[in-house]
Amino acid sequence: MSPLLGLCLLACEKPEVVAPKPKARVRVQAFTEAQPVRAIAATPNYLFVTSGDGLDRWDLKTEERLPLTHEHGLPGTEVFAMAYDQDRDWLWVATDAGISRYEAGTSTFSELPPAPGVFGIATLAHAVLAPARDGGLWIGAQEGLFYLQPGSGWTKTGIESSVNSLYQDRLGALWIAGETGLMRVDQDGVARPMEAAQSCEYSSVSSVARFDDTHVVVLATSEKGTQVLALASAAGCASFEDRDGVADSGRWLGVASDAENTFVLAKDKLYQLRLRVEPKTAPLESKTQTRLRQVAKASKMRFSGSPVLEALSTRIPPDVRIVSTNERSLFLAAGRLGTMEWTAAQGDRPGRWFRRSEISAGADVLSVACQSRDLCYLSTAARGEANALWRWDGEAFSRVDDSARVFGVLALEGGRVLSLAAVDASDLVVEPQNGERLDDEEPPVDAGAALALRIHEDGVWKEVPGMHIRTPGKQVRVKAMRQAPDGQIWVSLGAIDDRGEETPYGVAVLDLSLGYVVYHRASFEEGAEKRGLLPVPVDITGIGFIGENEVWLASSQGATRVVGKDLKTYIEADGLRSELLEGVVCSSGGMVYTASSRGVGEWNGERWTFPQAMRTSINDLVIGQDGKLWLATDKGLGVYDGAKVRRLDTKRGLIENRILDVESDRYGRIWALSAQGLVLVSP
Repeated sequence: MSPLLGLCLLACEKPEVVAPKPKARVRVQAFTEAQPVRAIAATPNYLFVTSGDGLDRWDLKTEERLPLTHEHGLPGTEVFAMAYDQDRDWLWVATDAGISRYEAGTSTFSELPPAPGVFGIATLAHAVLAPARDGGLWIGAQEGLFYLQPGSGWTKTGIESSVNSLYQDRLGALWIAGETGLMRVDQDGVARPMEAAQSCEYSSVSSVARFDDTHVVVLATSEKGTQVLALASAAGCASFEDRDGVADSGRWLGVASDAENTFVLAKDKLYQLRLRVEPKTAPLESKTQTRLRQVAKASKMRFSGSPVLEALSTRIPPDVRIVSTNERSLFLAAGRLGTMEWTAAQGDRPGRWFRRSEISAGADVLSVACQSRDLCYLSTAARGEANALWRWDGEAFSRVDDSARVFGVLALEGGRVLSLAAVDASDLVVEPQNGERLDDEEPPVDAGAALALRIHEDGVWKEVPGMHIRTPGKQVRVKAMRQAPDGQIWVSLGAIDDRGEETPYGVAVLDLSLGYVVYHRASFEEGAEKRGLLPVPVDITGIGFIGENEVWLASSQGATRVVGKDLKTYIEADGLRSELLEGVVCSSGGMVYTASSRGVGEWNGERWTFPQAMRTSINDLVIGQDGKLWLATDKGLGVYDGAKVRRLDTKRGLIENRILDVESDRYGRIWALSAQGLVLVSP
């Protein structure tokens, strides 16, 4: 048998007609940012966001993003915390290089002197900041509370316990939330703990924010280990519990206030905290309200009403941990999904997102290779420069070699991973083509573009010597890559010139054991077929296999079946609804599935059929380990079980409904690519 036809079959079966489970659940995880959002700060005109590396400034009117780095004067590379001084339009920033001040009006940074070594501040990684009314800055750290005044330097305050949150009210009092409880520092500079004698029923405090001109709202933990929400003033405290478990069993994650409202964040709900002036016995206005019950009755605090939580109708994205406000909007930092803006006028409509979307970065081709369940490599490839290799550790993504442009990955036997990385073709010697070594010792004047083969094994990437994929033009374009059981790898190719125009270039077949590359494409060259060149369509979008002798190729010319040297391309005259195919997959039972704008076509060996359930525009498709067919569509991610299609969309965890590409991994998980990011579905 020719080594060119030692091909693998995809581990997939024709979906069996089974009764779908009425409430089948899958875990859906979405990612747009490589690292979770660490801190946010909102001004009237800008939103500042950091995931640790650098600082992004988003224009709230134009939605334009400006990355602020050392080139703009930002000291350091890692940003830990921020705080906005609205009186002076300053943004205070804590980085790995110290404290700096950003003046929004002039877009300039000013670096402040570092803390004296005798203060013992090891790092600002856990710092919290609060602008002081006199133009200085309060800094809370694990080593205690400090004050920084530009021109005067740092001052110790005498508070040496860890600080979690800070707020300075309009009267000048500084509120300090820490592991030892809540403290209040008046203008006389004396720190006064708010203790149990004042009915402050808590042992530690995680957050403090404005409630009104004289009160603050506090998220804390009681001595019994339960969470409480407290209102405090100079006169004392009143602590409350959500004993009905409305706010995620009494667990609140954050609190923020604007000039008029106070918002409390729970796991999957956003609440507004207000005082209800009606009598305590009066019925609530709606089912979205819940009363808060006071923990201790001894408090002498008096309010204009009883506190209630009003559940807002907006849908909270998953993994929200940070909430902030400016004078118009509420901002929710949703981990690896970016930051969402919400306004009261918006109601339950989706909020506006501010995202780098660095994981996708304009890509339209996805490939996945996993070495273990929590160690996968992903390539997000595109026509331009945005071709990245990502390492996923089960929680977050990290870029592998920022300087490399990677065009695809593939899982090999033995836990190895193969990647295709761009290299300078002019540095390469002329290599064998179609199994024959060329006589030329020097590369042609126009060296074209080239990809190197790199294998990750034992924690190291090593280049395969003497093997490269080469095309004309400036860049190589890869749309699909599949492997045969004997190790052969089929890669669809395109060539992109200096003007960004793409020319299809057929397929390359790689034999790692023999160390050569064979190219197949329709050609007018004399003697091409005698040299083993198969006249396959040049614009291949998908590759599939049946048994060891049958190859299926999807292209804009239809579905091409290759058996040995015999080729048959099925077109509309043969029963296809559309010849413009986006992908093809096969089952070991001999079924072929093609994707197009006219839906999914099924080939049973004799004729084409088009199931009614899948008659929608399909961008890509893949067969999962369970035999079900997963579909990338403009209306979400569909899964076909042989009878009907169930759909995942933005209401069920997707970033957006238009899915561009879909892949499966060795653990039965489904990875989907959209313009804004990635989605991982674990059936």
